[in-house]
Amino acid sequence: MPISQPPLDTSDQRWVERLALRILGDRSLAVVGQSVAQHWIAQIEPDEAQLRQFELELERAVFCGLLNTANADPGRPLMHAFGRLGHEIDGKTVPATRTAHTNLDYVYRFVPLHGASSLHIRGRVRDGQAPLAIEYALLTAGQVYQKTLALADLALSSDGTFDIYVDGEEAGDRQNHFQVDQDSYQLLLRDVIGDPRSQMPLDLEIVRTEPLPDPTSIELPALDAAAETHIRKHVDDLIFTTRNFAMAGPANQFGDPAINKTGIYSASQAYSIGHVRLDRDEVMIITLTLGSAAYATVPLTNIWGGVGEILAVRSNVSTPLATPNCDGSFTFVIGLTDPGTYNWVEIGPDGTGCLFMRWVGLTDGVAPEMSASIMNQEDWRPPAELIRNGGPDGAKQLRREGYCRVMA
Repeated sequence: MPISQPPLDTSDQRWVERLALRILGDRSLAVVGQSVAQHWIAQIEPDEAQLRQFELELERAVFCGLLNTANADPGRPLMHAFGRLGHEIDGKTVPATRTAHTNLDYVYRFVPLHGASSLHIRGRVRDGQAPLAIEYALLTAGQVYQKTLALADLALSSDGTFDIYVDGEEAGDRQNHFQVDQDSYQLLLRDVIGDPRSQMPLDLEIVRTEPLPDPTSIELPALDAAAETHIRKHVDDLIFTTRNFAMAGPANQFGDPAINKTGIYSASQAYSIGHVRLDRDEVMIITLTLGSAAYATVPLTNIWGGVGEILAVRSNVSTPLATPNCDGSFTFVIGLTDPGTYNWVEIGPDGTGCLFMRWVGLTDGVAPEMSASIMNQEDWRPPAELIRNGGPDGAKQLRREGYCRVMA
């Protein structure tokens, strides 16, 4: 199969983006989203600093809704990515789609399904560039997991290629297979990039016997009517996550990593969720262990579920790129200014953020642990192995270059 460069810039992705831009037409994203903007602000009740972040995050959320509108027909399924950087197509601007409290190390792709779906997906693991993990899941409309495939589950050919089949039949001798039923709604294809400097998402494409219609030939009236529904759903789901998870408890309080093996949760992940509020001279110190996980991350998002200028801030640090303590645990420091240490997670200038800590690749072994505390930055005495010996934090530029490879 051809290798797409960049990996998310596929023919399906361009098709969906072009149709989304047609739905947008000559209107601005703010105009298209104005029916949900007031509702969103009323539900979140932001302060002035948080409100200044709103317009950028609204544009991104609206365009996510437009992408979902353009790829909502399970009778004509495409695969579109969520989480790309902003770019241009046909001379028009496509906003970044990092929203919904995403982790920068995650790449999401979606395929709409129904009970009669029959798909063949061809894929490739790039030589020496496999992601840290994948979780490819068959979901219901309520986001209940029906089946998942991990990287170790994929049956690969000697050249790293593989095939995934989706239909209503029994798997038979097809090793990479999802069996749909009347409740099946979507494929969620998630790649976890532990080190964006050297790892890449898997190459994926839907195999078709007939070409897709030109996106300019798709009639717009029905899609225009559906767009508000998809935008509102994206925003309402985001509001629910913010209010019922990130903001559910007092600031700066986080529970032990929670593993839930039922319903909408992935059994291979653990979570510790809350929100952070710091004064300018304060830092939050987080110490965590991996347990049986392969990866953990400390990703900050703003109250709207975004990260503002994605490449300009160090809002997410994960264990593959973090400096460990001598006992194998990890200490992260959240603060407004660079403390001169490794593992610094940069909070926004208002000192607030939502934190969805995740542990990925859990087995039935040792459970992860974490602790969080607040102190004055001048009083913090970091472990010796975390202290940088002067100079700028070069990892920030390396991460920026890596994310440009992965998310372009």
